[in-house]
Amino acid sequence: MKKHAYFATRRGIALTLALGLVGAAALTGCGKKAQETTAAAAAETTAAGAGAAAETTAAAAGTTAAETQAAAPAGAVKEGGSAVLEISTEPDSFDPFIAVAADTESILFNVYDGLFVLKEDGTMAPDLAESYEVSDDHKTYTFHLRENATFSNGKPVTVDDVVYTYQTYAEKKAGFELVDKIEAVDDRTLTISLTEPDASFLSLLNYGVAPKDDSIDLNITPIGSGPYMITNYVTGSEVTLEKNPYYNTNPDRVPHLDKITVKVNMSDPAVKLNQLLAGDIDLTQYMEPANAEMVGKRGFQVIPAPSNTVQILAFNEKEKPFDDVRVRQAVNYAIDKQAIIDDILFGQSTPLYSHMSPVMAAYYTEDLENTYTFDQAKAKELLKEAGYENGLSFTIQVPSNYKRHVDTALEMKDMLAEVGINAEVKQIEWTTWLQDVYTDRKFQATVVGMGGKVDPDKVLNRYESSYKRNIYNYNNPEYDALIAEGKAETDQAKRVEIYKKCQQLLVDDAVCVYTMDTSNVKFANPKLAGIRNFPAYFIDMAALYWTE
Repeated sequence: MKKHAYFATRRGIALTLALGLVGAAALTGCGKKAQETTAAAAAETTAAGAGAAAETTAAAAGTTAAETQAAAPAGAVKEGGSAVLEISTEPDSFDPFIAVAADTESILFNVYDGLFVLKEDGTMAPDLAESYEVSDDHKTYTFHLRENATFSNGKPVTVDDVVYTYQTYAEKKAGFELVDKIEAVDDRTLTISLTEPDASFLSLLNYGVAPKDDSIDLNITPIGSGPYMITNYVTGSEVTLEKNPYYNTNPDRVPHLDKITVKVNMSDPAVKLNQLLAGDIDLTQYMEPANAEMVGKRGFQVIPAPSNTVQILAFNEKEKPFDDVRVRQAVNYAIDKQAIIDDILFGQSTPLYSHMSPVMAAYYTEDLENTYTFDQAKAKELLKEAGYENGLSFTIQVPSNYKRHVDTALEMKDMLAEVGINAEVKQIEWTTWLQDVYTDRKFQATVVGMGGKVDPDKVLNRYESSYKRNIYNYNNPEYDALIAEGKAETDQAKRVEIYKKCQQLLVDDAVCVYTMDTSNVKFANPKLAGIRNFPAYFIDMAALYWTE
């Protein structure tokens, strides 16, 4: 296939940029850490096969991981110090009951302890909960809380705080619809009762606990019992977190670093690379694979891993022309996924065929891998059948802060033009995308990445017709019935078959173009250790430390 106009010289530009950044870094020397800010006030499920998330993909630019990745830092743990990280977006809210953006939640998981915490292999481990039991009918969970857990304002975490928190999630968060009642049994025990069994329920319980105090605005004063507390936030610039002096929840999550600064709106890989080389950032994510070899040779860590994030071209089925399945199928046939991966990520991502990454190994189905192979003639045939022989037009809205999604949309535009489709790419602010697309569903099509989950229900229930964030307006009674069946099924083998049937329906109905699991290539300071990979979007700040 010919190289599309937008990416005709992309590889040359990327390599030139990399060389330019090396020169710039040499001129600036070691650089300085981001200016430290003073605190404004005292701030306060087990998915089988998810262990594959710990496996790493081959490193980029035609080299192996061994050739590009600097050796993991060795040496004794150096307690204290500070580090600078980054996220691509502006936090949407520090209130855990309101926050929905994956970037924001990746911070909040370090501020608010949940009953459970995510592990690298995709399983859930007790956190605020010390132990738990499940009733024989799988509808009642009893949790026993750890002693002495303390909020960052010095007040103890009580069973009433936990009951209040999960009652609030049940009212506000998608996924808690089957919660019937939550009750305190004694000062260290509570029960959560469901209306029917939900095999995915434990995967929800990493949402963090907040104080039962209506006088606290958690967006302004985030108070949790996690290893870190937010002490300052400069809109458009950075979030400052400091070690929670009262932290004693979980001996496995005692923090090492005294302070962590998270730069926000850092979506441009070139800017991030420049700051890494200058010493102004210590850990970057979603970097250009083309620069991996150069970065590794300069002594920095290169850490490639699948992200379990599914990039999609999503269609709104209540908007023409996507109310016609033939149009959605035609667009699928018109998109060359491998070409997009080659052009944008230098071949270092995994093409997808449904809303399930191979990271979720037990539920991934290879049977779909030959669906919607690149076929322009088939695309034109379907468009003709749908009454669009002379072409059609639609708009792809894409959040401007995600360069990878913008690049994907622009290459899709070129591909679609070859079958007579005029796709306008409209870049919008992230906050506008959250409101117009994710909340109000005022769009025709969008390119975005859906963050990974550790239970297949939480991945695939996004398409259930009553789901609050079903942006696709997908409505298939057969699909809804399968989702309900999978949620209630406790036999693992049967769950696998149910969720494979769900994927088949999504593909038959061409709900999206499923492009890739976007590889998360991280670059890091050679002395920063404790960097972990998870099958969901989570930065475990407590694990980070400097080596001697």
